[in-house]
Amino acid sequence: MEIIKQPHITFIGDIDGKRILRKLEDSGRKCWQTDAKEDSSEQFVGKIIGRGHTSVLEHEIFTCDIITDRGVMSELTRHRIASYSIESTRYVKYNGRMQFIKPVEFCKDPYDEKTPDDYELELIWENSCRESEIAYISMLSYGAKPELARQVLNNSLKTEIRFTINMRSARNFFDLRCDVAAHPHMKQIAIPMLLFLQEKVPVLFDDIKYDKKFADKYLKNWRDMVSVKEIGG
Repeated sequence: MEIIKQPHITFIGDIDGKRILRKLEDSGRKCWQTDAKEDSSEQFVGKIIGRGHTSVLEHEIFTCDIITDRGVMSELTRHRIASYSIESTRYVKYNGRMQFIKPVEFCKDPYDEKTPDDYELELIWENSCRESEIAYISMLSYGAKPELARQVLNNSLKTEIRFTINMRSARNFFDLRCDVAAHPHMKQIAIPMLLFLQEKVPVLFDDIKYDKKFADKYLKNWRDMVSVKEIGG
């Protein structure tokens, strides 16, 4: 059994902010039949967001690969105006070392003092993952197919998700999943994604708020959780 300490997000292809804004401006100007001016894209896109004409943002998307757990997967896929390709527990046979994502609640700052209950809770979780792995392998040894053996796997099992979403839906996703009231495990992946995109395309995402208290406590090294993968032509 292997425990992965944190999720990871890999953006597929560079997020070229200037190109994205030029495309969105060109799409939006179809409505008015006007021509773009030099360096007018950021101002134009900012205005259409401010006026609520966000359907224009659907003309641009981003894609990323997310390494997370099965519990987060079930939350993520509730956002239906998006596309998903997900590691299948029906067809993938975990007959080697299983991987489990460590819950963010157990990833406290090393300078934070842990209580005896904290250690006990983490031990209970680790044991449940280990027992899940043992039960799964035992079922396989008795001839069960992966589609049956997977019934004993818990929500912490690592999974990989290809996630594609348009910019309008992404704004809604971040509004919901970066909020103070969002599930901690969703905030753990959504906030680093938002912070990355705020750097790349500020005008599209700078107005979206996120749980800064959570980020300060658990996501100090959020840049380590985000990478970019170039796809050759």
